[in-house]
Amino acid sequence: DVDKALDRFRAQQAKLDAAPPGTLLAEGLYAVVRIEGVVDGEPVEGSKKEGHLHKVGSQEPVLGLVIDDALVGKQEGDHAELQQEYAATHPDARLAGKVVTFHLSVLGVKQKILPPLDDEFAKDCGEYENLDALKDMIRSELESVLKRDIEEGYKDRIMERLLEMHHFDLPETLVEREIRTLVRQRVMEEQRKKGGKFSMDDQIQMEEQAKRIQQEVAPGAQKRVKLALVLEAIADKEGISVSEQEIEEELTNLAKGLQVPLDDIRKMVESGGESSLQEFEDRIRAEKALQLVYQFAVIQG
Repeated sequence: DVDKALDRFRAQQAKLDAAPPGTLLAEGLYAVVRIEGVVDGEPVEGSKKEGHLHKVGSQEPVLGLVIDDALVGKQEGDHAELQQEYAATHPDARLAGKVVTFHLSVLGVKQKILPPLDDEFAKDCGEYENLDALKDMIRSELESVLKRDIEEGYKDRIMERLLEMHHFDLPETLVEREIRTLVRQRVMEEQRKKGGKFSMDDQIQMEEQAKRIQQEVAPGAQKRVKLALVLEAIADKEGISVSEQEIEEELTNLAKGLQVPLDDIRKMVESGGESSLQEFEDRIRAEKALQLVYQFAVIQG
């Protein structure tokens, strides 16, 4: 709701200030720490951090250690020790089979200060005259999101209904092409997860999984092809076409959604040749046909 959105805006503009003297560290506060690892009384190279800011309760490791429990209840000037045991097989010979003692010092305690919810705060958020104007904008955005969610949910039901109403044999070539597309998308997603690097074992494993992946995506591919053909028939019957302006608008929306330059999106589509451009135009045409069915359904109630 509006209040939650305002809270998010305030959190984004919050500032870290020194906490009052004697403040004990607790979850949500911030500690400025010094930490250094020692083995057999000697500092371990690369195991020191000075002035590191750590949010208590975040469980974010510092030099491989989770220090939150050691910080809770401490105040500026306090110290603590943590020990970390390393296996004899550790790749670093300096640490293999050793116990490293980490000396932890609290150099300072900070707290997040939220800005007051007033007209000045609204002006800092953008071109808003006052707090009421900011609230009006948030309320309008929330209403738009809700309306869009309702519309998308309604369209999903319409698409399911269209699939149920029409029965015909699907062209195998189209289904096979859609399956290949979905499998390729799955492989690309796996590559992204691995940072774009695939070992020989990974390649072999993907080949072994190819048939399983095809079986998984086949039902979805059949639905997509069937829906595309149904919407194409509706578009033909209603004389729906796609203008150059609509193509440009869709490219612009796609660029905004992916947060990449418009020229890059245009090049990506054009690089696929005439077939890629036609597929892009067909997708817009299908969406227009679906929108027409949706509007008719709304009018009919």
